[in-house]
Amino acid sequence: MKKRVGMVLVATMLLLCVCGTASADWVMVHVTAKCADLNHVGSEWNAVYTIGGVEVRDNDIIDLYEGSYDFSAQIYDSDSVPDTGESVKSFKVSASNLESKRFTKNLEVIVTEDRGVYKNNWCEWYVEFELVPVNGWEYILH
Repeated sequence: MKKRVGMVLVATMLLLCVCGTASADWVMVHVTAKCADLNHVGSEWNAVYTIGGVEVRDNDIIDLYEGSYDFSAQIYDSDSVPDTGESVKSFKVSASNLESKRFTKNLEVIVTEDRGVYKNNWCEWYVEFELVPVNGWEYILH
């Protein structure tokens, strides 16, 4: 039974790679967020990233087609009353993007302290979504 399952898996991988059906619309997502400067808002941060309403994490592989998608980033500090900033921007993903080696989409997120001694201080975050098209082998082995 194990031998048969292994043969089916190998046949599927070969079919995907030879036919090329998977190469155009699967992308690996790399997400980075950097605070532009020292801040007086927080020191421990969390973030939620989405593409087309689907939450993504660094190194996720997602299905992406030609069209417009909302990219969003919500960044918040880890204290009892978290300060939160969010940015949402619609980007067009073109066929040439999906055929390239990589493409990026960027957002800026501002988090403002809303109470205490540091009230009204803010932190500016630069968020980069790097999207790398992958082939059938990379998807299956991920």
